[in-house]
Amino acid sequence: MLISLSEKVRDSQAEKIEESADIIVDAIQNDKMVFFWGPGGHSSIFAEDVLYREGELACINPIIDANISLSHGALKEINYFERIPEIAEAIIKTNRVSAGDVVVIGSAYGVNPVCIAGALLCKELGAKVIAVTSHAFSDALDNDDTRHEQKLGLYEIADVYINSFSPSDDLVLKREGFKNSVL
Repeated sequence: MLISLSEKVRDSQAEKIEESADIIVDAIQNDKMVFFWGPGGHSSIFAEDVLYREGELACINPIIDANISLSHGALKEINYFERIPEIAEAIIKTNRVSAGDVVVIGSAYGVNPVCIAGALLCKELGAKVIAVTSHAFSDALDNDDTRHEQKLGLYEIADVYINSFSPSDDLVLKREGFKNSVL
């Protein structure tokens, strides 16, 4: 299942990945920053993975904020902190995102208030937003408590949207006879 999902992303999103690469290269050539941000919960791994890599360019900046990571407890983060849109302003401003920068945002479902408020602010500041998310997952969430007040999905805001095809139930591997299980 994981291999077929990876192949689906590769085969159907290649043009968007190339377009994203062109945007990133253009920003680097113009002395702009490229940020990687996973705005909440498990999505924080998205930014952590680019942190301090051998030979990494100085203009690559992972946005990592303990308030919206699982480092202090999933219940606190998922049920409270990622639902406070004002946290996004503090995160974006303290990282000094500005016009011409690129912010690559990775989120499984891309609807939480911090994610959406942050993406909107990046666009307002003149930064390009590249989203790696799943519109199917985003559209399937009907819990108003987990969504930004504008009810937008990250994929609707981004300059470029790369579909991750994450399933709406958050499960890739399923076992017959179990409602929610992973092998």
